[in-house]
Amino acid sequence: YMVPTEIFPQSTENFCGSEALIRYFDEDDTIVSPMDFIPAMEYNETVHMIDLYVFRHVCEYISGWIEAGKNIKPVSVNISHCTICQT
Repeated sequence: YMVPTEIFPQSTENFCGSEALIRYFDEDDTIVSPMDFIPAMEYNETVHMIDLYVFRHVCEYISGWIEAGKNIKPVSVNISHCTICQT
């Protein structure tokens, strides 16, 4: 699942943006480190599916914020170099 993590600058407590983080759980509900599953997906050439999933969900979050009249802040999204090089 994707977790939007809020970012607060050290000089203030005002929310200034967020980063979209992907989390994966194995069969016993233990969190699997992205350092373990991302390289495997890059090797199998399926990492673009995670990148698209995260990007789509970030767009849905931002769309919901706009519809709710909230102030929009930047959201950082990590994209695999494999996805970028695929084009």
